[in-house]
Amino acid sequence: MRLADEQASRRHATLNLGIGSATLVDLDSQNGTRVGGERLQGSRLLRSGDVISIGSSTLVFQAKHTSLVTQTPLALDELMRRGEQELERALRYQRPLTMAAIRIADGDARPADIELALARGIRSIDVFSWARPDEVLILMPELSADDAFDVIGRLLRVISPLVPRGVRGGFSTAPADADDVAGLLESARAGTLMSTASTGDVVGSTFRTLALGGRTIVVADAVMLGIYTMAERLATSDLPVLISGETGTGKELVAGAIHAWSHRKSGPFVAVNCAAVSDSLAESELFGHEKGAFTGSLTARKGVFERAEGGTVFLDEVGELAAQTQAALLRVLETRRVQRLGAEREILVDFRLVSATNRDLTRDVAAGLFRQDLFYRLGAAVVRLPPLRERSRELPVLAQALLESACRTNAQPPKILSMAATEMCSSYGWPGNVRELKHAMDYLAATVDESVIEPRHLVSMIGGEPDLLTPPPLDAAFARADNATPPASATLPSFRPLYDEIADLEQQRISAALQATDGNQTRAAALLAMPLRTFQAKVKQYALSHSVEPRHPERGPRKR
Repeated sequence: MRLADEQASRRHATLNLGIGSATLVDLDSQNGTRVGGERLQGSRLLRSGDVISIGSSTLVFQAKHTSLVTQTPLALDELMRRGEQELERALRYQRPLTMAAIRIADGDARPADIELALARGIRSIDVFSWARPDEVLILMPELSADDAFDVIGRLLRVISPLVPRGVRGGFSTAPADADDVAGLLESARAGTLMSTASTGDVVGSTFRTLALGGRTIVVADAVMLGIYTMAERLATSDLPVLISGETGTGKELVAGAIHAWSHRKSGPFVAVNCAAVSDSLAESELFGHEKGAFTGSLTARKGVFERAEGGTVFLDEVGELAAQTQAALLRVLETRRVQRLGAEREILVDFRLVSATNRDLTRDVAAGLFRQDLFYRLGAAVVRLPPLRERSRELPVLAQALLESACRTNAQPPKILSMAATEMCSSYGWPGNVRELKHAMDYLAATVDESVIEPRHLVSMIGGEPDLLTPPPLDAAFARADNATPPASATLPSFRPLYDEIADLEQQRISAALQATDGNQTRAAALLAMPLRTFQAKVKQYALSHSVEPRHPERGPRKR
């Protein structure tokens, strides 16, 4: 459209018309574009009746379908309350429920424009709320994970023109990702962490990988997704972080993620295992020493904190430090200065501290084994990692990913875990956690010639009776050398594989528990003293989730 207006630039503004939406974009005009008297910054989604001013020209935008805009945002507490109600219904009747989170680059769009775009894009049964100035939450009943990618993807495509610097989306579904509203929220937020802002991708919380500092991290559990979301938030500050968890749960990976997402990512990441350093050398390792400070110190050496200047120090197994070293470490944290052994002056250091422990430091503090003041200094923020046995959804995915990685590293042909082998891995406790699982997959990649890993390949590592998992070899004493029938006394009794018998019993008990609780998985899991996520995985494995009817016929069949 040409305007005979001297105050209009040659290319002043663009009006983009879409299905059910119109967006006005100012093209860096000299005198600007105004909507309702307000100068337009970047782009804006138009409402019917908006008055547009370009120089001395006035335009009125009119849309045919003004009734499309019917949804308004809820208060956050109201959305969470609605979520509790919908979740109870979803679990009772085995119906899908999705929680979506959409992250918007800071300062890129007016909230009113985002609300208008959402109101036009969501379904009539969906509700949304602002959780933060840069985050919108959407509760979407009756939306499965398979459909969520398309539905939320369309929403992002509507919003993307309003947010030049990027919009990200993630979602979670109940009960696969979490069985409470807070868990759904954290899992959906974690999805935005993994999506690509430049393209407006949407990521479900079923399975993802993170590439951090040359490492690939597999994340497929709602709790772990929440942990990495927390790590992203903590990375923006310099708070000391204490990571607790059993040996081998991936504490150093979380510490590395905090460093990689922080403003210190260009600085060094210096890790030291406190349990591997003797008490006599701990202070020299941490704080450094001057030449001649002690016998054998032929040259001066920087300590960990000096070497980490501008970066991050990771103290693994910090609970193993001796009392004297704990006192020296506390002083460094309070003054941000270190004094090398044998030196007369202190050196100012700039670092961020992340610590880890497999001990219960609160118990050690009570027992006088760890300084209370140091504990509070280290634990300004605490991240607790669950053991692998409690991450039932992640274990099969992680095992296969580690097996594939081991095959690539050892230049071996690709291998996969059979369903039976995967179930065997899932039923094992993995006391060594991810580290033990990795060693097992490395062993399988190096020693198994077949392309499919079966239970018989695992028994030497995680227990079991080989002859109950695989058919026994034919005994020569019973070979039919001359087609003769062996004597009756030589006939062996028939056996079923023990693994199959255990699986049958497990299926029967889970089914009985579901019947006893009218299909309430939370109560059924409690009856069997089984972790809820493990119970849910077993229900899905045995296809029980849609086969259980209520015990009370008068209630009628359950909706499906």
